Amino acid sequence: MSARPHEATIFTETGSPVLVIQAVRRRGDKLVIEGKALGSMYMDMLLSPGDFVRMFRVICSWGLIAFLLLLPFHVLAAVFRTRALRRPAGGGH
Repeated sequence: MSARPHEATIFTETGSPVLVIQAVRRRGDKLVIEGKALGSMYMDMLLSPGDFVRMFRVICSWGLIAFLLLLPFHVLAAVFRTRALRRPAGGGH
């Protein structure tokens, strides 16, 4: 299952999509996140300034910091895995 280039998908541990974020826009004093929840329900999710600050406090954790610091290594590992899968069998001379 691959996402379009301008979408971000959040999955469960079993691989089911929970939320597909398709766009983030501002509408007045609210942040609007356009997307699809649970694979079928299209909706606009609204964040007020207060909710945004609370969300920011929730996601700013040591887990997020460690993930961001290790992100370049995970991206490189994924690139090397993809290249290894594309090589023909038998060494590919």
